[in-house]
Amino acid sequence: MGQKEIVKQSDAKLHSQIFLKRLLGMQRLKTLHLLFSLDLWNSSEKFEDFDSESHREVSPSLSSTDES
Repeated sequence: MGQKEIVKQSDAKLHSQIFLKRLLGMQRLKTLHLLFSLDLWNSSEKFEDFDSESHREVSPSLSSTDES
């Protein structure tokens, strides 16, 4: 009788651990997704800044060639 109770307890512990791991996994996926989307948003901003800077650099050289 005692043996079966121990098995039931360990099963319950195992199930709760699996549940917690799944919960943590889902939470981790959510945070990863959030971080990833934030990172994409930040990088797109950086690319926009980079593009505008390169356009600024290019425009004077174009105007100088037009003058000559």
